[in-house]
Amino acid sequence: MGNPYLVDFEELPAWAKDNAFLRHGYRRPGDAPPRVPEKAPPVPEKDTVLSASSLRRRKPAAAPELHSEPTYRHDTYYQCWRSVWDYWHNETVNIHTHLIGAIVAVAVLLLQLADLAGVIHLGHFSLYSFPSRPDYFALHDVRGVAMRTSQQVLPPDTLDQVVLAVFLLSAIVCLGCSATFHTLACHSEMVAKRINRLDYVGIVVLIVGSNIPALRYGLYCHPLVHHVYLALILFWGALALYVVIQPAYATPRLRPVRAAVFVALGLSGVLPILHGSYLSNWSAFVFETLGYKYIAWSAHVPERFAPGRFDYIGASHQLFHTCVLLAALLHLVALRHSYLFWHAVETTSGEVGRQAVCRALHFP
Repeated sequence: MGNPYLVDFEELPAWAKDNAFLRHGYRRPGDAPPRVPEKAPPVPEKDTVLSASSLRRRKPAAAPELHSEPTYRHDTYYQCWRSVWDYWHNETVNIHTHLIGAIVAVAVLLLQLADLAGVIHLGHFSLYSFPSRPDYFALHDVRGVAMRTSQQVLPPDTLDQVVLAVFLLSAIVCLGCSATFHTLACHSEMVAKRINRLDYVGIVVLIVGSNIPALRYGLYCHPLVHHVYLALILFWGALALYVVIQPAYATPRLRPVRAAVFVALGLSGVLPILHGSYLSNWSAFVFETLGYKYIAWSAHVPERFAPGRFDYIGASHQLFHTCVLLAALLHLVALRHSYLFWHAVETTSGEVGRQAVCRALHFP
């Protein structure tokens, strides 16, 4: 016997139907008709003759008890949260990937703050070290130039601490909102609409929060260009938050406006990448990968070619969630390497070294 809390696509109310290529494993929404086991009424025998005395002795039928049987619906927040752990459904992977990602991001942020406060030391992962630096002692032997040792590393700049914390906080918000949305979306149509706005808020926050440190290190030698792009991403991010929160922009009449704002927000993040690629030959591998996975999610690949086969594992949205986690991890690694690079240059060579590196990177 299957899980009574799960239904097929055809049993969903209209508002909950999104991807027809996922056939099974849906949690029964709270406002869907309850699945109550039906009891067949007794069928009288054809030849039975009821006398008047037997009719008088018959007791009146008892009124049916409301909710005498389990309804198997996710009509409470507790039941929705319980579905995260109690049984496997077609949202399990979506929930757990981003829930675990949010927990890991919180742990990384706390470890980073504890390291900066001197409570613990993270070794090579500390912001006070730069293990990716060149062998400066070899340079010292060749050139005879005295350089600072790793014991004389300058403390992290306050702005570096802030931008790295901003990215981790934005990842926590986005992944946490996503896990919450996929957990509670089966509650009811009203809750699903409200919580969907929260999911979009998290997406906007991550877009802005990931661009802030990327702009700092990607355009490190171009402060004016950095400030212009930073202002653009903050402006479009604030506007995107407004149109996401306002229910009016979800109506068919204003939906194109919301789409246009999101396009502008995306471009405000893409333009610095293109500009940075022109200036210093950045690699856009991560962004290309995310782009391909977004297209696959929008086209419902691979479940489009095998409906019902990827209901529980391997669906396009699950792959998209996994790629978001991978991109966030690679983004953090890239930011740390960028920070370590510039911090090592300034620690060993000061402002003169920074300017020399900027000239070597063909910045004007």
